[in-house]
Amino acid sequence: VHGYFRAIQQKNETSKRALQLTADVIQHNSANYTAWYYRRRCLKDLAIELDDERIFTDKWARDCPKNYQVWYHRRWLISEISARKRAELSPEEAEKAIQSMAREELQYHLDCMQVNNDYKNYNGWSHRQFILQQFKLWHEELPFVEQLLREDIRNNSAWNHRPKAMSQQQWPSTSICRTDVYVGKPGKRILQYSCDKQILWNDKTEDLSQKLIVKVGGLALGASRGAHPTVRLDSFLKSTDPSYQHAEAPTQGDRFIRKMATYGQIRPSVSFVSEARVVRPMKEQGALDMSVLPNPIMDPRGDPREGTFEIPAPPPEVDDSFIKMYQNHSLMLPSERYKEHLKMKAGEKKWREERDAVFRYRKRMNVLERKHQEGILGIDGPTHPDTLLYRDRFEHHAAQAQRKAVNAENRFTVLQDKTYSDDAVAMRDFGSDPGLERSKDICIQRKCIDPEQHPFRFLDTHSRLFPKYSPTWDPERAAALRSHDVRDRGHNIINGADNTLTYDVALPWEEVQQQAVQRRIAEAAKTQSRSSNSHEI
Repeated sequence: VHGYFRAIQQKNETSKRALQLTADVIQHNSANYTAWYYRRRCLKDLAIELDDERIFTDKWARDCPKNYQVWYHRRWLISEISARKRAELSPEEAEKAIQSMAREELQYHLDCMQVNNDYKNYNGWSHRQFILQQFKLWHEELPFVEQLLREDIRNNSAWNHRPKAMSQQQWPSTSICRTDVYVGKPGKRILQYSCDKQILWNDKTEDLSQKLIVKVGGLALGASRGAHPTVRLDSFLKSTDPSYQHAEAPTQGDRFIRKMATYGQIRPSVSFVSEARVVRPMKEQGALDMSVLPNPIMDPRGDPREGTFEIPAPPPEVDDSFIKMYQNHSLMLPSERYKEHLKMKAGEKKWREERDAVFRYRKRMNVLERKHQEGILGIDGPTHPDTLLYRDRFEHHAAQAQRKAVNAENRFTVLQDKTYSDDAVAMRDFGSDPGLERSKDICIQRKCIDPEQHPFRFLDTHSRLFPKYSPTWDPERAAALRSHDVRDRGHNIINGADNTLTYDVALPWEEVQQQAVQRRIAEAAKTQSRSSNSHEI
């Protein structure tokens, strides 16, 4: 197929068969940029009706939603169709048809997200923003984004899309996008802040301090113009709330004083808190530590859909025993050979079915683990006790919780041993006789003071410098150390020379002197015998 396609490119042919050939190339590789580009050339040169081309791309955008080439090709189609309608129809009819087509395209993007259960596809969202920007449909987009966020609050693509949609709105908008901020005494309305970048009105602010709050709040909003609404609201509160004071605010002076973090009108420091946890009561929904467990909000909890989705387990082993029949080359009757053929055929069919079952099971489990790690809302979850899909993860978390409980139980014993002090150290029963030798009641490590085990510790300086005995040498230990150094090699690894050594123990000096005297006597006797023999001759 690609060989024919390259030949068409060399001829620079734009015909119907070239258009069909690009479809074949895309069928084999839908991410082939050259094929999509050449297809656009054929569509433009042949002036083919582009509504059929939209139907052609419907399949690819649904089956391959992350393929950038498909969305780019579809964007070109929408622009080209719009240009043709403006050239063929009257301005009113063309605008009406184009707006209808643009709304259909927005609905098609939603259908692609729903079919693939993927609401975070960057290419699809880029295509949607192109449609909204090209045909000026931003005024209808905010309810759509809010509906997606109501369905899934963790949809980060919808959150990223929302500021763009809000920036294109005509303010003041609906009450959903407006915030009332109350500062001062409870029940007294002072300020109202809206997203139209200004203070709408103030009421009963006769006091000078309240007028100052209004002025400072307006400056804070002006300084954060263009920022996210949450950031603007935070800066507004910090500037207008008289009770806000950071615990690490810079102070004047040449002395450093560590301040206690209080929890009244002064907000605590972000890096230093000296108050114990037992002092402040913990809220019911609070937590002292983080958890590695999945979110339990995905558990069924009595939902009628509980357990309705199952993934049947594949066979434990795939039977491939029929392959051995292919190796049977013995002589057989035609009837026997035919029976063996039927067995091989049935075995191969069963083998293919079991292999496909294993493949489908693994594929579905991979999709479950990658896209639904936290569980399936209302059906099953990894923290549900009766889970079937997440049984392995549930058992893993249960074993982890059991180990954590055991460690927590042993922690108290370890802490008790670490913090335990002896009676003498803690000065318990001070002044009484413990009935032990001096310092025996203090649990510390001491040196061995036994003269028989360590006689060297009881020698004076002269005895250490001039010992009366000769130090002994262990030839076996010397041979072991030498073996470790040379790695049991009896030759030099550089020049190959013999590197063996003998380990002999030197005799005491007295024995060496005695052996030398005996050797001289023997040599003298031998010399005397030689001289007597020569005299006789």
